[in-house]
Amino acid sequence: VSTQSTWERQRPKPNHNHHRAMDDRVVFFDEEANLRLFEPVMYSDSADLLHASSGFVEKLVNFKDIITNVMTVVQTLGTRIEQEKLRATGMRNRVEGEGQARSNKKNEVL
Repeated sequence: VSTQSTWERQRPKPNHNHHRAMDDRVVFFDEEANLRLFEPVMYSDSADLLHASSGFVEKLVNFKDIITNVMTVVQTLGTRIEQEKLRATGMRNRVEGEGQARSNKKNEVL
């Protein structure tokens, strides 16, 4: 059982001779008769990588926007929670003060 994917088995291996002299450069023509300095397979792989990386960058930008929106919502909710906590504390203090005031009035009346 081979561990290589179907794409890896079918894909021709590019020539990785990076130490060519300037005079040894080879010119290639692709299927559409365009002049290329890269081997057609290497050019195709580079174009695929460019396309994939552009898509990845776009997804990262979208992810950043989503995270920014979520953080804004969380901060807004946090502010509202703090306001409600302060309001509840004020109401509790008022209720406790009301009870104290009633017992003071009751003691005054008696």
